[in-house]
Amino acid sequence: MQLPGELCYRMELRTARRLARLTQQQLADRAGVDTSAISRVENGERDIHSMSYDSVVRLARALGVEAEELWPVPPLPAVTHPTEGP
Repeated sequence: MQLPGELCYRMELRTARRLARLTQQQLADRAGVDTSAISRVENGERDIHSMSYDSVVRLARALGVEAEELWPVPPLPAVTHPTEGP
């Protein structure tokens, strides 16, 4: 099941990589991350939150962005409160 923010995370990684004018291979080499991991995140086969934070930090540094831009905190689910009885 895809969470509403997952598409945003994929787009952030792909957009940042393209703005940096890097191929997936170049980014992988600079960040020390496997090319297939980048590809799977960009293609929606893997959630970026399944990567280690250290990997995301290395990706961010290689792209010249803050890690939080690639790995934002996902929204919390809405909390419902039971109604009080009579």
